[in-house]
Amino acid sequence: MHDEKRIITARELSVKVLYQFDRDGGLIDHIMMGHFARVHLSDVDKRLANELINGTLRWRIKIDWILKQLYLGNLGKIPSRVLIALEVSVYQLLRLDKVPDYAIVNEAVRLTKKSSGRYWGNVVNAILRTFIRERESLEATISELPLKQAISINYAHPEWMIDRWVDRYGEEETKALCSYNNRSPVTSIRINSLKIDRDSFLEMLRADGVDCEPGLYLNDFIRLHRLPDLTRYYYFLEGYFTVQDESAGLVARLIDPKPEEALLDLCAAPGGKTTYIAELENRSDIYAVDLYYKRLKMIRENSTRLSLKNIRLICSDATYFRGVGFDKVLVDAPCSGLGVLSKRSDLRLQRKEKQLFGLSNLQYRILENAAGLIRTEGTLVYSTCTIERDENEGVIERFLNKHPEFQISPPDPQVIPEEFIVNHCFIKTLPHKHDIDGTFSVKLLKVT
Repeated sequence: MHDEKRIITARELSVKVLYQFDRDGGLIDHIMMGHFARVHLSDVDKRLANELINGTLRWRIKIDWILKQLYLGNLGKIPSRVLIALEVSVYQLLRLDKVPDYAIVNEAVRLTKKSSGRYWGNVVNAILRTFIRERESLEATISELPLKQAISINYAHPEWMIDRWVDRYGEEETKALCSYNNRSPVTSIRINSLKIDRDSFLEMLRADGVDCEPGLYLNDFIRLHRLPDLTRYYYFLEGYFTVQDESAGLVARLIDPKPEEALLDLCAAPGGKTTYIAELENRSDIYAVDLYYKRLKMIRENSTRLSLKNIRLICSDATYFRGVGFDKVLVDAPCSGLGVLSKRSDLRLQRKEKQLFGLSNLQYRILENAAGLIRTEGTLVYSTCTIERDENEGVIERFLNKHPEFQISPPDPQVIPEEFIVNHCFIKTLPHKHDIDGTFSVKLLKVT
């Protein structure tokens, strides 16, 4: 361990993290944090490793298309570590300009020779130098492809996503959406208003040298241009804030908790919306349900950190949970996550179009169960972090067709900014239009 701490570089660590991701799957952020904990890297090198890892994943579709044009054999026969070293290097050559091309090539060759031998080092050298020479002609080749295929490669999104989005939004808006997904994500935090107000906290952050500004839409959010190390940051540990996108805050505002109400969050973990609801009204009773005990522990830890005492945890399946008489129920449904692709660099590679059908059925089943848990004149809020109609309006239409006892309750423009309200019914946010995550939510009133 001592040797690894002494000699590892950001680029070498990037290859290790991506190799584990390809081999084992999982969340790239969790894999990366696990590696960061086992090695010593400066903050500068951590930021570089983070950029190389997430950037390579975001641009992998285009990178692999390029490599297929440059390698005469079967790309799948290249050893995994060698291919990943190539991908990381092509990402640097494509998107980063602080390091000279020759230095990127030399470092890739050095690392490859160290891990996989001289032969593969020579292959890496030849491929990268050919890319540098032929880069402009490769870009010209992409531009001559059919429109949707060209957008897919140029903006590094699966073609099935591009196909859906061009049909829905048109060419230019699809490109804008993809461009947003490809940039480093905006970080926002939610102030714990039970402990401090936003303006006072802004002053404290700025006094600490944190580059920050007020949120765009909600008055208890702040946008940060760089997130401090939360494991060591006093204000985080003391519960002054939670990392959360403003779009998620809209859902808690839509719930509009009142004193003495019994609220149920059926898909609660990791608890961002649950804890926000508790902060908005700490005299309500909130029951947080999740299928996995380990994820419920995250809610408990956050509740303790935020000094929230009105959240009760229940380990149960949201499709079968039993109970009656809740005033309000939140179904923050499992979804494809296609509204958060800027934050989840790994997700576009993992999602398949056929999954949308299975997800919409699961979402409907959870709603079906939720319908029986609410008292008459109670409310049901449905939300997702996807922009796909199949998982949003389609699920709600199917639900309302079978449940005439529910009707849509229009969002209050005094509570929800009007630019998010669609047809006086739904709340929809789009990343490239609103500069926050893409989400959907709707409030349903149980009238009988």
